[in-house]
Amino acid sequence: ADKLHEGKVVVGYAMTFDGHSGQTPCVLHPLGLAIMRRDDSAEEPFFRSTGAICNLSVLSEAASVSGFLNAAPDPDGLLRRAPVLIAREGHVYPSLALTAFTSVFGTRNVSLRVANVNSSSLLLDNRTVPLDGKSNLLLRYRGPKRTFPYISAVDVMRGQLKPGVLDGKIVLVGTTALGTREVVSTPLDTLFAGVEVQATVADNLVQQDFIQRPEYAGVLETQLVVGLGLFSALLVRRFGLAWGAAGVAVCLAGVWFGSVRLMATSGVFM
Repeated sequence: ADKLHEGKVVVGYAMTFDGHSGQTPCVLHPLGLAIMRRDDSAEEPFFRSTGAICNLSVLSEAASVSGFLNAAPDPDGLLRRAPVLIAREGHVYPSLALTAFTSVFGTRNVSLRVANVNSSSLLLDNRTVPLDGKSNLLLRYRGPKRTFPYISAVDVMRGQLKPGVLDGKIVLVGTTALGTREVVSTPLDTLFAGVEVQATVADNLVQQDFIQRPEYAGVLETQLVVGLGLFSALLVRRFGLAWGAAGVAVCLAGVWFGSVRLMATSGVFM
């Protein structure tokens, strides 16, 4: 607690969504957020928590900032996105990685611009962070587990690190030892440490090379599917089933290659 009073430390906690309010009292640090939307009747642009699992009170009260650690996988079990904002009891709270970023860079103005039910943007001073309709950030993973530098906590406590190793760095403290670590599956690794997910979010915010899904993506995808469907039907009718199937295969390959190329060159996910 004495060290936390010195500042420059963000403590993590977990939001809950099971209907229980969690610990009380619970010292959390909401985000001063302005929300801009075209339609006030639109769906709320973040998940709503019912409670929180917090740190010990003496630690929560000593820390000046905090952030949640929640992230949920897609239906296929792979973690591709993580929320950076969650609502609870009339306030909006930031993730641990977002709090670390705003603390390091001294961000003063934070606002959320809601485009539609599928797309929004988080404005951090002069930086724009593309999010989906529930304030999730699509994660650009840098590689499999241990892509980021790992440093033993024992080496830190024994003073065995070289001077300057941590200078200018955002450091995330978590458990990675076998039997204590939290692991998730990602598109690049099936045993990815949970603490490295937060590191990935923080790195994406720092590097500003986001994977983004444009607000018009749903409309464009629908038009493309309908258009190619009609084109395929015309191919089969005009040239027969064999040549029509070949044409359909070419169209599918073109769509796949185009999507991969678009994401690789500009970070746009379609």
